[in-house]
Amino acid sequence: MKLIQTTLLFGAVFTTPVWAEGTFTLGAFTSNDASVYIDHNDWSLVPYVAYDTDSFHVGFDGIAYHLMNTDQTTLSIGATTNHGDIFDQGIAVFDGLDREADLQIELTVDHDFGGLFIEGLVAIDVSEAKSGHLATVAAGYAKDLSFASLSVTGGITYTSEEHNQYYYGVSTKEATADRAMYPADEAFMPFIAVEAFMPVSDNATLVAQIELTDLKDVKDSPLLDGDISTTALLGIAYQF
Repeated sequence: MKLIQTTLLFGAVFTTPVWAEGTFTLGAFTSNDASVYIDHNDWSLVPYVAYDTDSFHVGFDGIAYHLMNTDQTTLSIGATTNHGDIFDQGIAVFDGLDREADLQIELTVDHDFGGLFIEGLVAIDVSEAKSGHLATVAAGYAKDLSFASLSVTGGITYTSEEHNQYYYGVSTKEATADRAMYPADEAFMPFIAVEAFMPVSDNATLVAQIELTDLKDVKDSPLLDGDISTTALLGIAYQF
């Protein structure tokens, strides 16, 4: 889940293709993306590979076709999957809590006013895994410094009952002595995120992000250890 749902993350980082045909991006990152769940405190290594042109994006984070792609506005339709990799089955409270891979169709838009920007996302799961949907609206400010580019983004995400049941819910069949039943409802989740991009060469960039999300609408889930999700990512991306 993300803002920075890391989908098309580097579309915002690298705006000028090295080749007219397209640009490859390779990356390696450490992330604590699952830290919102009970006992998920470990950082994991996340590889990243993507290929971008003015018309489309293909990468580990999904695929997208740009219906519009100008210096100010990008409008894209795409697809992503989480591969069903949600819960660590090695942790007792998640034992037997299986999730199938989803297939999420997304419409994204962002517009740059020259420092100030707005973003929007509408996503629908078309698989039988969760059949949920979500929508995000956000606004932010980006600033180029002499040594790095910084951005701050704030917004809110609406998530449907089906979406939340998939990520935070516990059905009657899944309930155990250590895992109470929890029927999730729809939710509104405000968030704030900070991103930093620091070039270290003509092709390589250090990337850091941190995001805080308010999960108060699903805080009673027995799968969570708090009502604030703090996720972070740190690594390097190389473009050629």
